[in-house]
Amino acid sequence: MDEAITLLNDDNTPHGIVFGFDTYSRSPRIMMSLHDKNNRDLIATFSHDLSDPDEWNQFGTYIGCSTSLRRIDLRGLIHGSNNRTSESDQSMEAIYRGIERNCSIEDLKIDTDLIVGNGTTLPKLNLHDAQFKTSIKHFTVSGSISEGISFVISSFIENILLESFNMAHVEECAEQISESAFEWAFDRIVSACTKVKTLHVYCKSASQYAEVASLLMNPRSVLSEMDFCGRFDNAEGLSTIAVGLARNKTLEILRSRGFEGNLRPIAKALCDASSIKRIRASNHTLQKICRRPGETMPLMPKMIKDCLKLNKNANKNEVIRNKIARYYFIGDFDMSPFIDMPVSVLPEVLNLIEEDDIYRQSAIFRMLKAIPELCNVSSRDVRYVVEM
Repeated sequence: MDEAITLLNDDNTPHGIVFGFDTYSRSPRIMMSLHDKNNRDLIATFSHDLSDPDEWNQFGTYIGCSTSLRRIDLRGLIHGSNNRTSESDQSMEAIYRGIERNCSIEDLKIDTDLIVGNGTTLPKLNLHDAQFKTSIKHFTVSGSISEGISFVISSFIENILLESFNMAHVEECAEQISESAFEWAFDRIVSACTKVKTLHVYCKSASQYAEVASLLMNPRSVLSEMDFCGRFDNAEGLSTIAVGLARNKTLEILRSRGFEGNLRPIAKALCDASSIKRIRASNHTLQKICRRPGETMPLMPKMIKDCLKLNKNANKNEVIRNKIARYYFIGDFDMSPFIDMPVSVLPEVLNLIEEDDIYRQSAIFRMLKAIPELCNVSSRDVRYVVEM
């Protein structure tokens, strides 16, 4: 214990602690692993029994005062706690109170059974009173959710600007009376994620897909990256996500293991070429689609690849003009936006067309057929910028 406290007092060594129970011990005994600032190298491992609450009160005090502590992983504390005693519970409470007083924690991983608001009898962390709300950047929650715990979690995250929030491993509480109660709890948490930059989420039902789509469409959302998983057989749900994506103005990276083989809704979200108005309303921020970090989506259509590349341009007016030029003048496109334009402007419109010669020739033919006056334009030197 003294060595652990010494390391906690070393302000020049940012580190994290992974907590768990020693499952081989007959008496309640806690395991702690201290890691370096990159969470790669193991600095030290400690095993200490929980029979002396006063000793753990001292340890909790040091945790609360530590300025080097960056990461806390408490998920292991829901396992191996069958031999609990009143003393071990008091010791655990001392650890939690210390964590709540800490102001340097940036990354917290926790199971819902360990959060105040859940109905279990385990010692719990009080997110509402936690001082690390001023420092936390990454929050991961797993386990079962109910209406009560969803209120606690949503109240915690809705006023904090989080770099990432991972709720991909939440599940329905065994004591839930109805599936609708779980859906309500899920929806409440997702709707509170407007200040989350990276969201990890798993959807299983139409309601969950719809709530994620609503978050994408929320103008207050700052979401820039989403790691999305869903049921592969839920084509309607994936289309719902794509509708939300089309109206999103912030998302840049989509990691998905639910869109393989069903990329048509994504293509439409990136560029709905059925009209100029719908091209303008398409998504112009998404720049990358992959399954996992460092991977690319297999068999991605060329149109999607091109649109993602176009979206990297920070000038979104140019992105819109380029999409119109590349994808609108194909096939039986709508001529009505050009009928009332000054004839002298239309050659500039034709210059926008970037497709292959056969499409370009077809587009010119259709415009000449619809607007015969084009053949009588006396000057092609007009410099007119069409504001798309």
